Parts: sequence; C-alpha cells; structure tokens
Amino acid sequence: EWYNEDDGQYEGAMKEAMQLKKMALGKFQHWMEGADARDLEKEPMNVVRRRALAELHRRLKDAQGRDLEGHSKTGLGPSASKEPRTKNQTEGASEALELCKELGLVVKSADETNEDGEPPLVAAGSGGNVWALELLLAAGCEVGSASHSAVHPSHNGWTALHRAALLGHKESVACLVEAGADVHAKTEAGETCLTVAAGAGQSEVVKYLAEKGGVELVLAVDSEGRSCAFLAAREGHDEVLRVLIEVGGTELLMLREKGGRSCAWIASREGRTEALRVLIEAGG
Repeated sequence: EWYNEDDGQYEGAMKEAMQLKKMALGKFQHWMEGADARDLEKEPMNVVRRRALAELHRRLKDAQGRDLEGHSKTGLGPSASKEPRTKNQTEGASEALELCKELGLVVKSADETNEDGEPPLVAAGSGGNVWALELLLAAGCEVGSASHSAVHPSHNGWTALHRAALLGHKESVACLVEAGADVHAKTEAGETCLTVAAGAGQSEVVKYLAEKGGVELVLAVDSEGRSCAFLAAREGHDEVLRVLIEVGGTELLMLREKGGRSCAWIASREGRTEALRVLIEAGG
C-alpha cells in the first residue's frame, strides 16, 4: 500500500486526519455549547472551528479585560508587574489554555515540554508571533521557562527570549521583556540573549537589548570568555559592533576570551575587514 511505501505521505495523511478529527470534535462541541444544529449542518467544519475560536477569544477578553491595571499593553499576556494576578486574569487562564490547545501551541498544559525538551513558550519564541507568546503567557506559561534536553544539550537553558533574539524578532523580544523576561539570564553555555543576537547580526534587537540591559549586559561573557563584541567581530557584523561599542566603550574591546584572543584578533583571522576597521577606529 502507498502508506507503507512513502513515510512522508503517511505522515501527511495522519496530520490531515488528526486535523479533521479536531475540527469535527470542535463542531460537535460548538453545537453542544448552544449553537443551533440547523445553522451548523451546512457550514464547513473549518468555518465552525474559526467561529468557535473567536468565541473562546471573546470569552478570554471578557474574563481578563484589556485595561486591567498590571496587564500588558500589547494584548493578552501579563505585564512585568510583581502584583498578584487579579481574579479576572486567573479565570482567563483557562480560556487562554483552551485557545492554546486549539491552535496547537500546547498539547495539555502550560508547563509541558516537547520531545526536544522545550516548554511551549520557548518553542513559540522562534515563530515571531507576538500574539502566540501573549496567549501562552496568559495561559500560565512562565516567561523565564528554559529548555532542557539530553539530546540537544547545546540548547540547555535557552529561553523564549534567547530564541526570539537569535532570529531577530524584535517585537517578540519586546513583548517578553515587558512581561518580565530577564535580559541577563544565561544558558548553560553562559550565553545571554544579547550574545546570541550579536553573533547572528541582529542589529535592531542588539540595540534594544543593549538599551535595556546597559553596560552590565554588554560586558557579559559566555563560558568561553567570549563577549558579544567578540562574536560579532568573528562573524563580521560591523553595524552590531558600532551599537555595542557605543554602550560598552573600550572596556568591551579590551576583553579577551579564555585563549587570550581579542575582538580585533578574531576579526583579522576571519578576514572581516570592515569589522576590523570599526574596532581599530574605536581604539580596539
């Protein structure tokens, strides 16, 4: 049979079947919750599912309220306020969790992990979808939750903020920071969100994080003693270097990794001419 010969086709068919099952159950649930069966009979399942999701969204908004004190200005997620969650926010978590399930952001709970050892918020950090992050936060996901996996140990300690920073999702980064994410948090390899953003050449994210974290964040080094400027110089990200030097000054450029190598040394070795020029002009 075709499904025994082609794993890709089989996997695709199973995904479609599961999606169809979810939409069918959603249509049935929508009917059970009071929708007129005569109205649903002729409507496609995907249309009914969208209506059901809209109703869940409305209920979430009703439960939480957009303008509650201590609530995120950007939408659903809680702000960085240390005040206890309000009754409406607590009640709204169940609606938010149901929406997360419907949208495939979680399977069962806000504190689960996937096969890669990633909590839902960390997995969503890569997507650049601010609404998804806010929804997960509203559902009870911890803003500082981090990945832990024996299979991928190099990513242990990565938070949603690390993921969003690496991929240059500035709006997601801002959303997480406003929700209370620690810009100084390090992975098991000692990487900060600024470290990974600088190495990836994400200049807009680097500028935002440098402003938020200040000199302390800019001067932080990883477990190998490498600064964010060292990694930016290695990859030839001259615009990122300019941003970092503006905050960290010559103190940043004088930092050496554990092998005693400087930013200028790594830029020279890798043939990063423009980055080397920036470093020399800044006194490095």
